[in-house]
Amino acid sequence: DMWKSDIDSAFRRLPLRPQDQWFIANGRTYLSGHLAAPFGALSSVHNWDIVGSLLAHLARRLLFLPLLRYVDDFFSCEIAETINHALNCFRRLVWVLLGDGAIAEHKCSRGNPLEILGLNISLNALGMTCIPAPLKVMKWRAWIDEALTTHRLAPGLSSKLAGALSWAGQHAFRKLGRALLRPLFAQQKRRKDAVQWWSEVLALELS
Repeated sequence: DMWKSDIDSAFRRLPLRPQDQWFIANGRTYLSGHLAAPFGALSSVHNWDIVGSLLAHLARRLLFLPLLRYVDDFFSCEIAETINHALNCFRRLVWVLLGDGAIAEHKCSRGNPLEILGLNISLNALGMTCIPAPLKVMKWRAWIDEALTTHRLAPGLSSKLAGALSWAGQHAFRKLGRALLRPLFAQQKRRKDAVQWWSEVLALELS
């Protein structure tokens, strides 16, 4: 079986030093009012990457968990008899380092198949199968259809779509998938071709 967990308000659990709580803009000094790493700041991304890597490293070395990580999502596989114990051990490790409640109960789930990062993943003795979760595909196709109908894709939605589709960036389509994600990430004018291609791919129900 598999289990997954993600950190609740991950970036905002990283405290800022007092001297870093202010910033200068247009030659003027402002008090930012942020006591923790603010969501959306580039520094928050780098800071969390360090902390997230540390959590994964400690879980592997101290708890002997075969743990994988994507940003603030952590997931692993375990035999059925020990899956609850493994998940609770990881949860206690995070609580010790980031505070009680850093992982909420609703942020944890287990099973086989299990939806992880928008994919339904199934394990068996022969290997694993991944297929995009149907509800996620409906949402992504709705975004794409609107963009193709209105001939407009807002920058924020473009970035969201690129992140959502990155599950297939390289493994499923080799370098072609990455090439057709790049215009979305870069928000370039040739995004229409990329969006059209992803519309056709999602209609194929590939696994």
